Amino acid sequence: MMSPTGSPQSEGLAELSPKEIYKNPHNPRLIFKEESMRLLKESIREVGILVPLIVYKGKSDGKYYLLDGERRWRCALELGLEKVPANIIPEPTETSNILTMFNIHNVREAWEPMPTALKLEVLMRLLNVRSDQKLAALTGLKVGTIRSLKKLLAYDKKYQDMMILATGEDKVKTNFFVELYPVFSAIEKYLPQIHRKYTRNDIIDRLIEKYRNNVITDVIDFRQLTSMIRAIDKGAPQQKVQELVIRVIEDPKFSIRDAYDLSARAIYDVLQMRKTCKALRDSLIETKIEALAEDSDLLQLLKEIREKIERILDEVTRMKKKK
Repeated sequence: MMSPTGSPQSEGLAELSPKEIYKNPHNPRLIFKEESMRLLKESIREVGILVPLIVYKGKSDGKYYLLDGERRWRCALELGLEKVPANIIPEPTETSNILTMFNIHNVREAWEPMPTALKLEVLMRLLNVRSDQKLAALTGLKVGTIRSLKKLLAYDKKYQDMMILATGEDKVKTNFFVELYPVFSAIEKYLPQIHRKYTRNDIIDRLIEKYRNNVITDVIDFRQLTSMIRAIDKGAPQQKVQELVIRVIEDPKFSIRDAYDLSARAIYDVLQMRKTCKALRDSLIETKIEALAEDSDLLQLLKEIREKIERILDEVTRMKKKK
């Protein structure tokens, strides 16, 4: 039950043993920063818990479950406090529980993305809501955040576990998978042979290995890979791009930046030149000859451009004859 202000409505304040309070099963938060926990513990040791926890009593088992205040509760357990102040509220529905957790915690310290994504998935199932805008309104998250969380849900459980449970070198940060996601859409659309040749997990595993070996030094590099593939739609040679993407996948020492340097920059230079030439052509079509005749500097510039174009066309003709 919620108050008119959107806060859980209290049934009463009580003093409970922290040992008889249980973690909320719907709280996505799994990681607590060590330094902030240390400071909070020192504060509680000195002045106690000033802001009561919010708990509800489960109807099926009679146990108290946290709705708000897990950091305070953890500190109380570590400090061995006998009692903690707690506001007891009616047991919420599963949907209300999750929404309340979002609304309470999201205005404080952001949760880890992958656990949040899993709770968002539960919420989508319970409410049968898929719209990014509606989910943003329900949870208080930004639409862009909702989209990123949905991307994480597209990955297999072993990769989700890497984001949540793994530690040290085994852990892979969430932004690795968020930035990688568009690469697969681009491959599926523009490079169907690669899409058929490799499974998604095969590609992910190879790229994770490169990331751990510092061949991929920044997850932003995946944006270059996506741009390189999408350049096919603007005239980039598909065969050349495909060869480079396969090399990125298969060659342990060949980086995305290497591939981009070999192809995409040159491709985009050519595309930009094509755009510039079209603009110049259109401008010349619309320009009156009388206006050109009166501008000697412009005429000289046009002569220089003509000479350069003629040299380029001659070189291209010779190259084609050699082939």
